[in-house]
Amino acid sequence: MVSKSRTSAGFTLVELLVVIAIVAILAAILLPVFAQARVQAYTASCLSNLRQLATASLMYAQDYDEALPGVFLNYDIGEGFQTTYLQALVPYHKSVVLGQCRAAAQHGYCWPAGTDPCARYLPWDYTVNISLIFSVSPTSSYAGTVWRTIAELNRPAETLLLTDHDGVWRPYMRWRHFDCEVAGICLQGAHNRLGEREFYRRHREGVNVAFADGHTKWVRSPAGLVSVDAGGTMRYTPYHLGGN
Repeated sequence: MVSKSRTSAGFTLVELLVVIAIVAILAAILLPVFAQARVQAYTASCLSNLRQLATASLMYAQDYDEALPGVFLNYDIGEGFQTTYLQALVPYHKSVVLGQCRAAAQHGYCWPAGTDPCARYLPWDYTVNISLIFSVSPTSSYAGTVWRTIAELNRPAETLLLTDHDGVWRPYMRWRHFDCEVAGICLQGAHNRLGEREFYRRHREGVNVAFADGHTKWVRSPAGLVSVDAGGTMRYTPYHLGGN
């Protein structure tokens, strides 16, 4: 009686090593592609959030004689604190989620009070251009502030309204401090502020910006955020009018 030899149905060690090598090569090729796709998705999502927040800002302005919300409003919505700009917009967009960006390095920020460094947690990942609310002339040092309106802007499509911010304290941004600390051009009234530069690198070496006319776009940082006063193209205040 002739015995039959057994034939193995498994892989040899060499075959397994070849398969592992092919999988590793494919992973090395595809992982950066997936990572880039995720970054682009986060950018698009946050851009959409900012667009809706800008629309809510303009809706608020329609109800309040073209004026935007204050950075701090002297009324309480039940939390025992003043109301911030972004909090005032919630009745217009109905979603706190719009104030959050998945690409943020740190979600939300703490509002200190007394000895408590985080007396109130605010879930916002964006910040507002304070110069559209309390604006001063380019020759002053933030003295003599006045209440401004959207109607005063001759170039709202070029004027920053809202942008990303990953800092620990972000109810508002000051463009002069950005020009000084990031661009190195220190105009009168500017001084170094720890953390001011933290909102300029969130999306592919740039940030999303919502403009005062409601449109949004990604701009490269820091070049795209330098003010016209410092030789750049971004407009921040009602004093950036006409050909100035």
